[in-house]
Amino acid sequence: MTKPIMSEAEWTALFISGKLPRIYVNVWDCKASIMIRGEDEKYVDITSLIPDGERLAREAVEAAGGTITTSGWYPPSEEIMQTIKKLGEDVYLGAKKLGEEIYQLIKKITEN
Repeated sequence: MTKPIMSEAEWTALFISGKLPRIYVNVWDCKASIMIRGEDEKYVDITSLIPDGERLAREAVEAAGGTITTSGWYPPSEEIMQTIKKLGEDVYLGAKKLGEEIYQLIKKITEN
């Protein structure tokens, strides 16, 4: 079973403290998407760049106690984070398929 990277209490505390996550799963209009925050503070949907991204996004929502019918921001799963890290480590995939800007963003996030 997929496990979220944070508990519900930790996720709530993040928002209460005024911080925004770098990576989260967004549910809107019964669709789950994996979002990543760029240098310009805008979020980019990277679901299609992640192998089986739609399934991983749905599973992360369910693991966090949410449903696809409840709009909101949910913590990514450990599996999503591992997949993003792998994409960041794969220079060929990053530069050729993801586009250099997205690749650099993923690389920077996974290095921290």
